Amino acid sequence: MSTGPGFELWWAAPGDADPALRELLAPDELARLDRYRVPAAADRYLTGRALLRLVLGRWLDLPARLVPLTSGCPDCGGPHGRPRLPERYAWLGLSVSHSGGRVGVAVGPAPLGLDIAEIDQDIDLSPDGGVLTSALAPAEAAALLALAPEARAAAFAVVWARKEAALKALGVGLAQPPARLVVSLAHEPPAIREMDPALRPPDGRLTLHDLAERHTGERYRGCLATISQHSESKQNEKGRESQSRLMARDGTTLLLKHFATVSPH
Repeated sequence: MSTGPGFELWWAAPGDADPALRELLAPDELARLDRYRVPAAADRYLTGRALLRLVLGRWLDLPARLVPLTSGCPDCGGPHGRPRLPERYAWLGLSVSHSGGRVGVAVGPAPLGLDIAEIDQDIDLSPDGGVLTSALAPAEAAALLALAPEARAAAFAVVWARKEAALKALGVGLAQPPARLVVSLAHEPPAIREMDPALRPPDGRLTLHDLAERHTGERYRGCLATISQHSESKQNEKGRESQSRLMARDGTTLLLKHFATVSPH
């Protein structure tokens, strides 16, 4: 298993996985990959899934292709759910996120959710644009609209990354309306402000960790949400988890090293 009590965040770009790395994927993953009609979407999926398998293989001491991932939707059984491990590996949390030119994989010793959001200056964040009402709770939207127009895209990326990371950690993702969970404003330390009681983890605390630029790059904002036992979830006085526990890893190199082992010489 990987060393250290912290959380590993592995980063790559969508085109970093050579098509030869398809050999890592299970049949249902290959079928899902082949259903993509947009090449960029297929590249993101292959890179994220190949990187996830390689990272989990390191933690579980298994060949990447033998990591027992499943992706069945809990509602309909379709192969489009989030990746999960069997119950015997419940101690290990995992999450995949991608946005623009970044693909991230997070793995660590607790339930977790990773999200990265590109700062999109062209996104319509006007009161009538539809994004605010669908993505944010009324209080979050009002706070965003109080900012100068040029500051809204970056603030939205912060808030959205926090919300989606939290929903992933809770195991529901965007199957639940994002407005059911309210997070702190972009300029404030990351925190949960309000949560639908039905979403609350029964035996742990949900904590948000904003990611430094060494993880995301300057054009992105990111968040890691973790669920830990109450006695283990202390934060410092600013409400931020020590960044030393969030270890940035080079996913591009990991993918290239494995490609070198499978490519013909």
